[in-house]
Amino acid sequence: MPGDSQGAIDAVVHCSTLTAPSLRLMCLLERYLGISLAQKTVVCPNGIEMEVQRRPPAAPSGIVWSSSDYPALTDSREGVVRAVGEFSLKHRLPVYCIGHFDGSLKKRLAHAVWPGFLPLQQYRGLLGSDHVFIGIAPLETEGSREDLDFINAKSDIKMLDFGGRGHPGVYSAAPPYMDTDLSTGVLTANDEASWREALRIAHSHAWRRIHEEQDRIIDLRRMDRLASTVWMEALQRSRLDIPIPAGDLRPASTLSRHVSRGLSSLYWGSGFVQRAVALLPRPILRRLRHRLLGK
Repeated sequence: MPGDSQGAIDAVVHCSTLTAPSLRLMCLLERYLGISLAQKTVVCPNGIEMEVQRRPPAAPSGIVWSSSDYPALTDSREGVVRAVGEFSLKHRLPVYCIGHFDGSLKKRLAHAVWPGFLPLQQYRGLLGSDHVFIGIAPLETEGSREDLDFINAKSDIKMLDFGGRGHPGVYSAAPPYMDTDLSTGVLTANDEASWREALRIAHSHAWRRIHEEQDRIIDLRRMDRLASTVWMEALQRSRLDIPIPAGDLRPASTLSRHVSRGLSSLYWGSGFVQRAVALLPRPILRRLRHRLLGK
C-alpha cells in the first residue's frame, strides 16, 4: 500500500469482515500486506439504483470523460487524447470533462466543456438526462508494476455509470473492464489508431444495442438484489457477539458533525477526527479500540 498508510493497513488487518468490489482487489491487498484475506472477504460488486430508467437507443450527441482524480494515463496519454480530441472535432461532439484534468490536457481538447467536479446526484442527473453520450474510460496498460497494481485495483464502476444508464462506452482493455461479469461498450487497446476505431464503432452503430446491454447490467447489479445477498452476508458476518446499546454509540450533534467531516482526508489534516475522538467517553474508546484493533 502506498505511502504512510498504517491506519488503512490496521483497518484491513483487524477488521472482522472486509468488503471489496472484486477478488482482484483482495488479491492485490494480500500481496502487498503479506497476509491471507480470503476467509473474511465478501465480494460486493458495484450496484446500480433501482430507479434507473431504461433508455431507448439513440445516436450519441456528445462524449463524457469523468475522472475523480487525474486521469490514469502515462505512456498512452498522447495517443488517446489526440484520438478523442480529433474525433470530437470531426463529428462536432462536445467532450464533457468532469472532475480533475490538468492544464496540459485541457489544451489538447479544443472542443471540450469543463464543468469541474459535479456532486454525485448532479453527475447522475447528467447521465440520466435525455442526451446520449459516448462514455470514455481510458486506463493505462503499460508501466511499472506498482503503477499498474494501483490502476488494476480500480473497479468497473464506469461500466455501470455509462452502460447501466444507456450510454455506449469505450473502455481501455484493462483488468477493471475485462475481469468483470459486465459486457458493454467497446474494449480497446491504448494506441491512437485503436481508440479512433473504437470511437467510430461506438458512434456509428454500437449505440443501437445499448438497450440490451443496459437490461443485462441492471439485471446483474440491481442494488436491492446485491443488498439482500452479498451485503446482507457482510453485515451478518460483522454482527457483534455481545450487542452494544445504541445509546452508548449515539453521539451528540456536534460530535456527529465533526465525525462526518472527518471522513475526508482534508478534515483529518485539520484535526476534526482527532477532536471528535477526544470527545468520546473512555469506556466507548476502549471498546472500539478492542473491536477494531484487537487491543
